[in-house]
Amino acid sequence: MSDLAFPTLGTASNAERLSATDWARWTGACLLVALVVVPHFPLRADTELHFGQVDGQLLLRLGLCAACGLYGLAYRDKAYKHLNLFPLAWIVILGVWAVATIPFACDVRQAVATSGVLWSVLFFVPVIVEQLGTVRTLRLILLGIVVYICTQWTLYFAIPDLGRGVEVLPNGESIVRVGGDAQQLGFHAAALVGLALLFRFERLLSSRSMWILLALACLTFVGAKSRTAVIGTVVAASVVSMRRLNARGIVLLFGTAIAAGCTALFLLGSGTTTLRFDAIAVSLARSGTSEEISSFTGRADIWPYILGRIGDSPLIGWGYGCCVAASQGYDLSLRHAHNEVLNVALCLGIVGTMVVLAAFVQQLFAALTRRD
Repeated sequence: MSDLAFPTLGTASNAERLSATDWARWTGACLLVALVVVPHFPLRADTELHFGQVDGQLLLRLGLCAACGLYGLAYRDKAYKHLNLFPLAWIVILGVWAVATIPFACDVRQAVATSGVLWSVLFFVPVIVEQLGTVRTLRLILLGIVVYICTQWTLYFAIPDLGRGVEVLPNGESIVRVGGDAQQLGFHAAALVGLALLFRFERLLSSRSMWILLALACLTFVGAKSRTAVIGTVVAASVVSMRRLNARGIVLLFGTAIAAGCTALFLLGSGTTTLRFDAIAVSLARSGTSEEISSFTGRADIWPYILGRIGDSPLIGWGYGCCVAASQGYDLSLRHAHNEVLNVALCLGIVGTMVVLAAFVQQLFAALTRRD
């Protein structure tokens, strides 16, 4: 790993240059861990911001992203050679489009702030990977995830106002979930599973350490009660596992899945067994009603409104990061579209959606075919 081109004053010695380089790397490493931990870390009991509201926690997030952006700009030469290559170039195109749509955004201030955050992270990530290498970068991300999850569990018991989230169900009952933002805690646990499996398959993590991390993730899934995160975990684990299979193994895996599906359809069609979807839905629903699952926990009620708003501005959308402002006519508490594709289409229109889908397809193809 090459040294950084860190600026020195006068005729500095080699030891001083090395010290400056180490200091720069440590700074970048600390920023990376902070970027994993801080954005969704609860600093107050009420984690929901009202539309247009700015508080200390939001300013802290923006300040951290600004620091990462300045760090990336300080070593922009290292970033440029990565930003010109796909798949990262797709995000550059997305960033350019986000800036181009700012004048047409329904909330210009929000569009400027979120576009700035996007570009800050866009410059920071390739620089830190160049400096630390891919393995060290992923190790630091793993460290940040573990710190975040363990801190959330500590707050759950020590400071319940910060470490517990209360969700009111449609039937009026309420459930307590671990984490001030339980959904994001579940997503962190999903990432923990993916990284633990990846490191184990690459022989960068002992079997004992992997099982400890997986146990922490499973415990967090139970506490956070995030079904979306569990689904994401299954997908991530499948992709990571398929990287270890050869062509014959992949064919065998899909063949087994197809055979199992055909067998299940035959049994259902012949009347040998029955499948009570209502009973399964009730068992999965927090409220105890099948309607919760059939409506995708209320998402099916939101999507028609979001599709209508997309139709009102199909080409350029309503501005990057402006989902809240664009959805005020539906519900003041709606924070996003609860669907990534619809969310991008709402904010950046058809153009932005095509760019994101192209980046996703290329990344998925690389994850399944490349062994490095």
